[in-house]
Amino acid sequence: MNHDKETPVWCFDNTDKNGMFCFNQTSIDCKFLIEKLILLNGLTWIEIRQATHDNGKSKHHSLDYEGISPDGKSRIKAKGIDEEDYDAIYSIALTNTHRLIGLKKDRTFHIIWNDENHKFYPSKRQ
Repeated sequence: MNHDKETPVWCFDNTDKNGMFCFNQTSIDCKFLIEKLILLNGLTWIEIRQATHDNGKSKHHSLDYEGISPDGKSRIKAKGIDEEDYDAIYSIALTNTHRLIGLKKDRTFHIIWNDENHKFYPSKRQ
């Protein structure tokens, strides 16, 4: 079943509490995070993917495993995540460099990692 026309469900059931991309509520502005998620919550997954920045590049998108940094791959392995656990490893942009990384399964986004410096999936221009 395709869930692109549905709104997201945000889930914090498997956040990483260790390593370079640990999700720690003291490391981010929780009010800012909630405000961003509430804004996105009114959109469908299609609309979320269509949001752009930097000359039309998608702000929120799935990640190719090959482009994930060695540190990111290490955290995926440490969490015991494999391909059957998700439809996509997904990135939600909070700011120009700050990302939430998680697993998109059906319409649910399981927020796992807090990438404050765009290091989980570095852009080619860095």
